[in-house]
Amino acid sequence: MSFNIFITSTLSLSNSKYLGSISFDFKFFLEYSNKYSEKNNFEKLKTLYSDSYVNNDGLDKKTVFKMMEEASLAYKNVDYTTEIKEIKANGNYATVEAIELAEGETAKEYPNLQGTGSVSSKVVYTDYLKKEAGKWKIISTDIREEDVALKYGRA
Repeated sequence: MSFNIFITSTLSLSNSKYLGSISFDFKFFLEYSNKYSEKNNFEKLKTLYSDSYVNNDGLDKKTVFKMMEEASLAYKNVDYTTEIKEIKANGNYATVEAIELAEGETAKEYPNLQGTGSVSSKVVYTDYLKKEAGKWKIISTDIREEDVALKYGRA
């Protein structure tokens, strides 16, 4: 499994005095987020999320992580690429707009197909962050677009 990040747009700050510390904080935050995601280290990944996290579907942190853990069992060799479109910060709040692409294969082999299926996805989302006790935490995620394809055989 691999995870790549590309920052293709802007870092937008409403107060320029935060530029140095916020740039460093986001770099550190994103590096650890990728490291934990790549290794399916959900306990460490949870530390990047606020305990009050709720996504745009109304799902809380516990539910979202249960779904992530279940998905990690269903798919293997998943390669992620995240393109950061924009980061905006104002004091203790920030938004990160991104596109995540993923490709992998099903964990279960199908004898009739002599192999596994393939999965690919594209997710366009915004993470909302808040500084809690001096550390950035994701407090919500708004998924604006999600396309997933699951293929078997020569489909």
